[in-house]
Amino acid sequence: MSPKENGNMLFFKRLLTIVLSAALIGPVTPLQAKDRKGDKFLTQGRAFEAKKDWDAALEAYQKALAENPSDIQYQMATEKARFQAGQMHVEKGVKLRGQGMLGEALLEFQRGFTVNPGSAAAVQEIRTTQDMIERERQRVMQTGIESSPEDRGLTDRKSTRLNSSHA
Repeated sequence: MSPKENGNMLFFKRLLTIVLSAALIGPVTPLQAKDRKGDKFLTQGRAFEAKKDWDAALEAYQKALAENPSDIQYQMATEKARFQAGQMHVEKGVKLRGQGMLGEALLEFQRGFTVNPGSAAAVQEIRTTQDMIERERQRVMQTGIESSPEDRGLTDRKSTRLNSSHA
């Protein structure tokens, strides 16, 4: 091969590389434009996350994910917020239950489960609280008197420990 033919072949290969690169980049451009709206929601979600407003963060991340369901960054942010929001509701429920507010606590545990159906903690707390509500209902039916909020807020385990320590 002569130097001129070698130069032409090199030029052709470079041209082909440029054309193929342009063809591959072309279809990505519309997706990037679509992602900008998703990125807006991602930014909003991060702002809510910084404030520990997990419900709002989850909502923003879900909007981002709706814009581009295959974006791994949106998927990860959504799952993290889902876990944190579910955990936040479980923690609120535990506090409410400790104050004897069993109905409100049950609602928080149910919200936690709705947000994160994979939460074993939410499932366990729902069961425990339902048992406590039933225990209180039985007590009222037998005695006609409600327990104090402090007593209502005791789980069976805590109640058993307290009763055995007073005996």
